[in-house]
Amino acid sequence: MIAICRRRFVVFHQLDPVAILESHEHKRAPGAGNPCVIALWRRVRFDPVQFDKAEIAAVKIDHQIEVVHHDKQATVTQRELGSDTRDWSRALRAAMRQDPDVILIGELRDAETVRAALSAAETGHAVLSSMHTTDARETVLRLGEFFPSHEQPRVRAALGASLEGVVCQRLVPRADGAGRVCVVEVGVRDARFAEAVADPDKTHDLPEVLAEGSWSGMQTFDQHLLALVQDGTVDVRTATMAASNPHDFGVMLRRTGWTPAGAVADDGAR
Repeated sequence: MIAICRRRFVVFHQLDPVAILESHEHKRAPGAGNPCVIALWRRVRFDPVQFDKAEIAAVKIDHQIEVVHHDKQATVTQRELGSDTRDWSRALRAAMRQDPDVILIGELRDAETVRAALSAAETGHAVLSSMHTTDARETVLRLGEFFPSHEQPRVRAALGASLEGVVCQRLVPRADGAGRVCVVEVGVRDARFAEAVADPDKTHDLPEVLAEGSWSGMQTFDQHLLALVQDGTVDVRTATMAASNPHDFGVMLRRTGWTPAGAVADDGAR
C-alpha cells in the first residue's frame, strides 16, 4: 500500500531572497481562535495562558524595511514594497494565503492601504498599523477622508465593526531634564467608541468618550499629562504646552487642588 500525502506551500520574496512557507490552512480557518494577540482592527480574543506556548505567525509589510525582526515568540515574515512585492493589495492577498495570526502594515497612508487592511480584518486577522495623526479623533477622521464621499458611509460602518483600538503618543520633556516621557491617548472598543467611529456626527464626541472610559482603559492626552504633573514627572508649563486643550487642562489642574511641590499652604489651610 502506498500512502499519498498532499502538502501545500507558499513561495514568496522576503528581504529579496525567496522563502518557502508550508501552509496550514487545512488545520484551521485563517484568524479563527488565534491565541495571543489583541487586534487593532478586529476583535479576536485569545487565551493569555496559552500565549507563551503558542506558535504565532506574523507578516509585516513596509514601504521600506528599517528594522529586521528576528523570530522569538513568533515566526516573523517581513516584506518590502518594490523589492518583495509590487503593491499593498497584492502583498496583503499573498499574506493571507500564509495563514498569519497577525498582519503588520508599516503605515496607513492612502485608500488602497486602508481598504486592504479592512479586508484582512474582516476575515478575522489581527491587523496593526500606524498613522501620522495628533489624536484619536483625527485618526478616525483621516481614515474616512482617504475615501471619496460616496464610499465614506460604508468605510465608516466597516471601521465601527472592526476598529479595536487607537493609541496615540507624544514625547514630552521630563521635569528633571533626564530625557523625555511618552504621553499616550488610548481608545478601546466599547459601544460608545464604536458608535463614535461609525457615525460622522458623533466622531467629535470621541474625546469625551475617552475621558469617561477609564474603567475600560481609555484616557485622553490631557488626563495622562495631569497624572504626570501630579507625580512630578512633567512640569506644569511643559504639560500645558503639550495639552490638547490648554484651557481645559488648566481647569482640570485647579479642580484637583494641585499645588507645586514644596509650596506653602494658604492661610485657610493652616
